[in-house]
This record gives sequence, C-alpha cells and structure tokens, in this order.
Amino acid sequence: MRFSLFTTLACLAVSHAAEYHGIIDPWSFDVDEGKFTDWMGAIDDDTLLEEIFDFLDQHPREAVILRIQRGGIFVDSKTFLETFDDVFVSGSYVGDRAIERIYTADDDVISVAPTLGQLRGKVLILEDFETERPGRYGLPWNKDTVTNYNYKFSLGGLFLESKWNSVKSHLSQDPSPDSNILRITHTTASFGARPINIAARNSPSTGMNGFLGQYLKNSESKCFGIIVMDFPGKHLVQNILAHNNKYRAPDSARLPSDDTDTVPVEASYSNA
Repeated sequence: MRFSLFTTLACLAVSHAAEYHGIIDPWSFDVDEGKFTDWMGAIDDDTLLEEIFDFLDQHPREAVILRIQRGGIFVDSKTFLETFDDVFVSGSYVGDRAIERIYTADDDVISVAPTLGQLRGKVLILEDFETERPGRYGLPWNKDTVTNYNYKFSLGGLFLESKWNSVKSHLSQDPSPDSNILRITHTTASFGARPINIAARNSPSTGMNGFLGQYLKNSESKCFGIIVMDFPGKHLVQNILAHNNKYRAPDSARLPSDDTDTVPVEASYSNA
C-alpha cells in the first residue's frame, strides 16, 4: 500500500460530503450543513462529475477516489440504484464521459484495489451501498476490501489529543506485505463540531492538522493509505508531498499507465 497521491481539494471536497451525511437525495451531494453556509455550498451530480472529469482531462496522471453512499432513511436501494444508473446512461454527455473516466475491471466486477498505474486518469468509486452484484460500480466497501477508522462524533474541540492518539494508532498499524486492503483514516468528525475547529485549532491545543503534519515529518518511511482531513494548510501539504516523494519512481515522467506503478493505489485527500 502506498501513500502516494494527493488529489485536488475541489474534487474531494464533495466526496467527503457523504461523510457528513449531507446527501439530500439519492445522488446529489449537499455540503451545506445549514449553519455552516459561510464555508459550505451545494453541488449537483452533473456539476460534480463534470468538474472531476475536466480535472482528469487536464491532469491525466492524477486519479480521484470517490466514496458514494446511499443517503437518507427514506430512500430505498432500488430507487437509489435507478437514479445512479440514470446519471451514467450511455448517450448522455456525462454518461459518455463516465465510460471513459470511471475505472472498471476487465470482467466488469471490481474486487481488489487497482494499482496507481491502472487508475491514472480515472475515478475509482468506493461502492458504499447495496447492489445485486457487488463491485459493479466500484470497489465494494466491506471488511475484505477496506479498513476504515472514523470517529463520527466530537464534543467540540475537547479531547483532541485523545482523538489524535486513536488516529495515530490506526496510521501506525503495519499492513501485511501481501495485503490488498485499502486503508482509510479519518482525522475529521462527522458531527458535533465545526470541522475547522477540529482541523486547524491552534489554541489552547493543537488541531488534527498540526498533529498529523508533525507525525508525517518525524515518521519513518511507512505506507499510510488514504488520510481524510479538513482544511490542510501549506505546511501539511508540503509534508505530504515530501513523504510521497520517497515512493516516486525514477522514471515517473513516463506515460500514465506504465509498469512502474505496480503498488496498490492510495491517496491523501482533503476537504476544503
């Protein structure tokens, strides 16, 4: 597993909306948390996908990992899947672009995480919803494919150091060499606090981004998987890129899907 890709904030901001339970219909993502309208806004499905596809058109060596959950207790799985399929219908503008940009396996069923070389220029969907055939739309979100640490509730900015210790414990776990499970660690909280107070706090205690940046700066060469965070600052981004450079292939300027990218894909992505 490699901590080897930093995707753009604009794309992944909406990916993380699902973590805030902000889905207001079967498919559109809403990152408007009501009272948080000063820093959040809404985005619809076509706009989201077009932004992601446009980004990959401009940066074909990058990749986007998009976790999709069925939102709302009143939306049944059948309705969700019908709406989902409508978005990707062949012959529509978004649907035709999706055929080119959404990652699919050769047998149309994804069961293991792809390598970075396979995923360049593509969107990997993390399929966190029920389907008749798991892996049809993306990598199924289950214990066989994903290991995930996520504390969902936070009492404001209290006990941040204790929360960080739990995050660090998950980051510090050494996966087995033959493991193909995607590791995801959330430094965020879904509710109970304004995310920026968790991420960028300076007083009276350090925020999650400060803890994370120092940890990455001082860590040995380890593979951390995907780290989900809010509002990363300049120094944290620099620490991520410096760590990723340890795994850069000497001939990384070659074409997107070259044979040097044989490690399972992992990314550090952020919400902003």
